[in-house]
Amino acid sequence: MSLPFLFSSLLPFPVALDAPDFASPADLSDPAIAEAIAEAVAKEAQAQGASPRWAWAYAVLVAEVVTGWAVGPGVEREAAELERAAARMTSPAGLDVPRLYVAPSWEALQAQAEDIAHYLEAAWLEARRRSQEEGVRWLTVREAAAALGVHPEHLRRLVREGAFPAAGVRRIGQGRGMLLLREDMVLARAARGRQRPPGPAVSAG
Repeated sequence: MSLPFLFSSLLPFPVALDAPDFASPADLSDPAIAEAIAEAVAKEAQAQGASPRWAWAYAVLVAEVVTGWAVGPGVEREAAELERAAARMTSPAGLDVPRLYVAPSWEALQAQAEDIAHYLEAAWLEARRRSQEEGVRWLTVREAAAALGVHPEHLRRLVREGAFPAAGVRRIGQGRGMLLLREDMVLARAARGRQRPPGPAVSAG
């Protein structure tokens, strides 16, 4: 079986890769194949909108799932984060995702292809999400309140009332914990407040 044909059913986007046909899944366990896969997937992942860091993290994960070899430019931690996130989304019971190179035959692998495809798609969605968050600065309640010109407790009430999109709010710790807000969303709200037209004049008489 050829890798391009295999990838067409497993990956969320097409990947151009020159590789020979493989007689069995066990033939995939080769570090040179892993490097070729990682380079091709990282290139296409960046073309699909991922940042270089998270494109390579996704590519390293794909290469490991296919070949069993972890290769790449120092993004092992990020690849592990994608793996954990994808496992949470696709396997709540904690079952291991099948690895291609350990399948006894191509026929046996086809029976697992849907599970692997869902897992790799979930990892890709997480890589895209992480890419979009790169460069985003988060403000404490006190910092955000100062930018908006309101009291911190008033800002907390606005958050509870849903004045900020869920994607712009993070809670760290238990209970009340620490509340963080995305700087760009805070500044956008502050700008809207400054652009509001003045209210009607109040008659003195």
